[in-house]
Amino acid sequence: MESCINDFTNLDENFTILATTPTGFEKSALDEIKAKVPVVSHCLSQGKIFFQTSKECMTTLHSLKSVDNLYVVVKYIPNYTYNEEKEKALDDLKKIPYTLPWSEVADFWRLNQLHCKKKVRQFHKTPEEAAEDYEQSNRDQVQDIKGTEEPEKCDDAETPAKRAKLDDILFRVSATRVGKKQSILSQEAEHAFGGELNDHTQWNFDLSNYNFEVNLVLGVDSVLVSTSLTSSSLHRRNITHFGITTLRGTIAYNLARLCKIKTGDIVLDPMCGTGSISIEAASDWKDAFHIAADNFLPAIERTRNNVNYLNKAANQFPVDVIHWDVTNLPWKANSIDVVVTDMPFGKRMGSTKDNRKLYPAALAELARVARVKSGRACFLTRDKRSMSAALQSMKQWWKTKDSFYINIGGLKALVYVLQRSEEIYVKPEEVEQ
Repeated sequence: MESCINDFTNLDENFTILATTPTGFEKSALDEIKAKVPVVSHCLSQGKIFFQTSKECMTTLHSLKSVDNLYVVVKYIPNYTYNEEKEKALDDLKKIPYTLPWSEVADFWRLNQLHCKKKVRQFHKTPEEAAEDYEQSNRDQVQDIKGTEEPEKCDDAETPAKRAKLDDILFRVSATRVGKKQSILSQEAEHAFGGELNDHTQWNFDLSNYNFEVNLVLGVDSVLVSTSLTSSSLHRRNITHFGITTLRGTIAYNLARLCKIKTGDIVLDPMCGTGSISIEAASDWKDAFHIAADNFLPAIERTRNNVNYLNKAANQFPVDVIHWDVTNLPWKANSIDVVVTDMPFGKRMGSTKDNRKLYPAALAELARVARVKSGRACFLTRDKRSMSAALQSMKQWWKTKDSFYINIGGLKALVYVLQRSEEIYVKPEEVEQ
């Protein structure tokens, strides 16, 4: 990993970005990054992508849809040895802030502020005030789509200390300890590192209403210092009307990306919920036809509200919303190019008993409408047993290209990437006749 990580020096040199993504989607996220950002080198870790790039890509970085959070690596120390005595280990850690180029990092922070969405502060506010802040955040998002909002520009000054005061840096240090080999706790590391950083830079600190976050990762045999480029997770977008199982935007986007959508494709989500998948697909592949559908009327209403709200700015999200039954679709055979959907897990929605009937019936109907040979599908489910049984019964029409686990809020779920075979689907009753 050392070969693809450069310590930060200044804005004119290449720097290393750390992007986080839901575990399991690292390759999909890297595919988007390489397609949109000039990448010098890269490496993958569990739920993380490290890549080197330059300041010219700042706007593009914040428009990535497959990642949750972005950080710039300030310092990576491999082969780090933690002293067994806590006091000496803390003393070693306290020396690190004095070796880092904080004035250059502050310049980078200033540049990033022009592209970073503001954090919505809800501390010590009534529910009504918090709701108003959330609505204002959504209105700002619509303004971003219109492209009419001018970014705020920061003042400049002669010295790093003056620049820091003018920029009103309020920092905090967040530490994460990997394993238990270290002799110091994460809270102790935050206090020690943050105190020395405050003494060295004279920046003010605020543990709640901060705008500059320093992240300290205490690895088993390494130390990583980085600063956050995102004030909140990038998956918080597009959805204003939520259901009990609303899919995160980053997961929805990665599912759609796995199907390699092309211009002119008809992309279908037959169990859309709140429409996350169709909205995310339409945000990046605007030259395809996106259809969101569900058999549950409240889900259809939420999806329509989400699409209509986003399209207040302009028709940026071309999604049609339809009410239908996935086991009896109003489409002719061999007409759908891509199917992407989040199947009922059988936990909050439905049951595993229902899934044993729903999954094979849905796969059969989707095999009928999917284009022979070229049709692609991506399914997300946690009910592995029902899905495996359904795929076994439908192996003549659906071929599994890939399957892997992802992490959804601490739960393991399975992603299936399927390809429609050359076999023409014939309903069982038609065969009997």
